[in-house]
Amino acid sequence: MNVKLIIVVKCETVETKTNERKKEKKMNDWRRAIRTPISYSIPGSSSNLVRQQTNFVSFVIISGAFVLLILYAYMPPSNHDTIEALNDEHGHWHEKLIACDCLLSNGHQRHNVDNNNLFIYNRTYPMTAIETMNDGRLRYHIAVVADLDKKSRSLAKSNTYLSYILNGQLVFDPHTHNVEVEFEPNEIELSSQFSSGGRGMELSELVVFNGKLYTCDDRTGIVFEIRDSLMLPWIILPNGNGHSTGNGFKCEWMTVKDDHLYVGSLGKEWTSPNGDKIFNYDPQYVKKISAFGHVEHLDWRLRYIELRRAAGIEAPGYLVHEAAVWSMEKKQWYFLPRRASHQPYDDSLDEQRGTNIFLIADDNFTMVNKNHSIGPLIKTHGFSSMKLLPLPEEIKLSPSGTEIVIAIKSEEDANTVATYLMVFRLPDGHLLLPETKISTKHKYEGIEFI
Repeated sequence: MNVKLIIVVKCETVETKTNERKKEKKMNDWRRAIRTPISYSIPGSSSNLVRQQTNFVSFVIISGAFVLLILYAYMPPSNHDTIEALNDEHGHWHEKLIACDCLLSNGHQRHNVDNNNLFIYNRTYPMTAIETMNDGRLRYHIAVVADLDKKSRSLAKSNTYLSYILNGQLVFDPHTHNVEVEFEPNEIELSSQFSSGGRGMELSELVVFNGKLYTCDDRTGIVFEIRDSLMLPWIILPNGNGHSTGNGFKCEWMTVKDDHLYVGSLGKEWTSPNGDKIFNYDPQYVKKISAFGHVEHLDWRLRYIELRRAAGIEAPGYLVHEAAVWSMEKKQWYFLPRRASHQPYDDSLDEQRGTNIFLIADDNFTMVNKNHSIGPLIKTHGFSSMKLLPLPEEIKLSPSGTEIVIAIKSEEDANTVATYLMVFRLPDGHLLLPETKISTKHKYEGIEFI
């Protein structure tokens, strides 16, 4: 029994070692197999092999690109604007933007929105939230900017030109339409070293565009962003059609339409001081500016003629425009001319030709009407800026279609300057706040809800 047992054990040991050697051999064969490149047995030459491999790779790439294109086409839009299309067709740039909602309910802007990103358009207006008071009235922040004309040159700093911005508040009752306005006691000084012909910083308008506050110097044609008290030059607007003169555009009014900034001038021919000679029609161009800073030069000569005729004035009579706004709700243009005369232009008499005319035009100026006379006519007072009161979505004025306009009139009579503010209602032209003097120190020419 013992011998037999020993023999059996030895046989099992030999068999075990034999199995281990076989397993080790198989493992070595497997390792060699995976290190050896796979060889394909495909009929034909090696060039056919390369060609078929190339075709296969191309098919995979094209199929993948097609799938990505389909996914992109059906991708839901993001929270802020991206460029859908941007091309130059027949000399016109086409930009399609989807506005971002950049203002939170508490009035603060989203921190993840970069307002300097040219691929984002910000429709926030005004820049600070409208406050609803306990009694239901609405409180707005407003600002006016000064045009000091020849007095803009700094006496304390060389090669420096000055202007001022004055902040205030407007309180509006949406039920009674009562309006109260109050300005801060001290203005904020603005300065720049940009000038033309020894003059600069003659700021004629204020506007919120793309979530920023802009103004324009009517001497240099520079559009500035106002950031706190810092003047940041954005673009320079050349005069006229943009290709025939090196002079800056005499910008006088600014408004936003279809996510573009429109900047206009006087709207009358540029003449000699006594009006007997027409030099050019440059002030009858309007600049259409995208959020990217691309400028189109629009010839509005025929449109300005229609406005003049609607006021009952024929050449050589004229209108001078410094206050215009686009109504997004009504899809109409509103104009409050600064000057109006049935006589030819005369530089010495122009300051006495103020007006109270209110003009309305449709989008294409096919219908232009003189709607109302706004307030009493004071010959030395002329409109220099106007804005429409923005309302929260939940507020509806009665009667339906009512709009509220805030406007400023400036006075220039010899050495006397003054600024007046007024508020009226559309469509009836009823005064909610009659002309109220807000400054005898500076001539403010631009107003905006900020």
